[in-house]
Amino acid sequence: MTGLARPDLNRIAAGTDRFLGRALVLGREHHRLPPGLEDGLMAFLRLHATTHARRYRTGIAIDRDSLEAGVRQGFTCVEAGLQAAAGDDVAKAIDLLAAADLEDLRRQGWERAWNSLDEMRRESAAHLRGPWPELLEEWRPELERWTTLVPESWTAAGAGEPVDPSAEFGRYLHVAERARFLGSLPEDALRPLPRRWHPPADFPLLLRHLVAALALDRFRLPVARAGL
Repeated sequence: MTGLARPDLNRIAAGTDRFLGRALVLGREHHRLPPGLEDGLMAFLRLHATTHARRYRTGIAIDRDSLEAGVRQGFTCVEAGLQAAAGDDVAKAIDLLAAADLEDLRRQGWERAWNSLDEMRRESAAHLRGPWPELLEEWRPELERWTTLVPESWTAAGAGEPVDPSAEFGRYLHVAERARFLGSLPEDALRPLPRRWHPPADFPLLLRHLVAALALDRFRLPVARAGL
């Protein structure tokens, strides 16, 4: 086994607010985790990394990027499974880790991540096909990228670009909330906007005009200069 597949848990969580990293650090500091748990997690991640690299290799040899992707994926899956069971309760997460079935946590996290990526792929395509894609122009590059997601391999854009569902799903939800809000507005209220405003309509500007329309008790949004 090469050093590439020997994960340093401190490095994985460094500079981030990783839930699993906090649980491991606090559990160790307060002596609430059994001896050898972190070594066991490292061995588990090495095994997962090797399995992942073999599954997605393109030649005979296992490459560095696939091993590193396998480590990240295994860590993220265990973390997602832990969060699904503990919510935001770090103390509960420590108790769960102390009696951990790492494969069970990984499997739960994998299912959660797969569902998130599948939702991102399907719904992003639907939002781009919506009646007013002009109002989502700011997020078009991300929406187009998300339509290319492959949930099984955690990649995007057809070239194997890695995707971290724990990092990207929050951004997707932000965009999806705005798209759903636009979908809830009467079509007649939106029809004048994208083609008659200058500069092109954007979401903050839409909200300002929507507030003005409600204040004036007008069904149609006022078509005015962008400096409202």
